[in-house]
Formats: sequence, C-alpha cells, structure tokens
Amino acid sequence: SKAIKERRSIQNYKKEVPDRERIMKIIEAATWAPNAGNEQPWKFIIVTDKEKRKKIAAICEQEWMSEAPVHIVVCGQTKTLVDHYGEKGYMYNIQSCAAAIQNMLLEAHNLGLATCWVGHYDETAITSELEIKDASLQAIVIVGFAAQTKEGSRKPLYTSIYFEKWENKERKTDIFPVEGTLRRILK
Repeated sequence: SKAIKERRSIQNYKKEVPDRERIMKIIEAATWAPNAGNEQPWKFIIVTDKEKRKKIAAICEQEWMSEAPVHIVVCGQTKTLVDHYGEKGYMYNIQSCAAAIQNMLLEAHNLGLATCWVGHYDETAITSELEIKDASLQAIVIVGFAAQTKEGSRKPLYTSIYFEKWENKERKTDIFPVEGTLRRILK
C-alpha cells in the first residue's frame, strides 16, 4: 500500500503537538494487530510532559527524541502468554507488540503524522522512570509532525527471496513487481 512505501523514520519534529484524537486513533490501530491467542498483551504509556521526554531521551542516548511532542511507550505483559504457551510466550509477546507497533506507524502516517520506532534504551532505567510493573518494555514510538522529509530505498526484491530452502543456489531472479503484485516469470 501507499502508506507502507511512503512511511519513514523521522528524527526531526516541529513543536506542534498532535491532537488527542489522532493519538487515540494510533493506539486504537495498535489494538487491532494480530496477536498470539488474542491475548492482546500490549499496554501503552503516552508521555507528553517535556521534562519526562527529556529524561527518556537521555536514557535512550538520543537527544533528538526530547524535541518530539509525544512518546508512546509500548509494553507487553507476558504472564498470560507464558501461562498458555510456556517459554514461547516470551517470543509471542514480542511478536504481538511488534505487530501493534507497525499498525501504529502506518496509522500515524495515514493521519499526517511522523514517527520513529526506537528500540535502543536502558530498559531498567525506563522501567523505573515510568514505574512500569508486570510488563516488559518493547519499544518507544516517537510521534509528531515532521520537520524534515526523507527518501527511502530498498534492496532489490530478489535479494531477499529464496525458493524451497535457505540460500538455494538456484534462487530465482526473475521476479518483478507488476501493478502492485509479484509475478514469477515461468519459462
């Protein structure tokens, strides 16, 4: 879709604060993500306080974050998933929250907002700062209005695809985008 190809990770934001309605739409989009056992393990902490944003940016060692008007801290509760799935529950928590975050990024783009998915942080320090209990920090989604534009690029599609097994020496390079779909040219 257009949003998937246009969305970029932005690290330079205007001072203008997005309205609460847009932020709630972003969170709602997150809750419609696929998730293990429909447990919906995600929790969201919306941080708009300037001093708290500065502390989070310092903990993340990414000063640019302090200028963004909204930080959405995404946490996942693993207990129910682990109760149902054992050790795999930890991975399912991460996967479920990651799907929710992707929905957030795409919905924000659709609403005219810019985002950045931040995964570099001191989890213990953020957990303490935000008093997170019974949940694991998954990511921080930065939200605001872009003060920059950014071009994106991707490697050719064929460099990411194998057929039938990993690193198949007979990897097909005859895959081309056709009207938004993929077509394999058969000989």
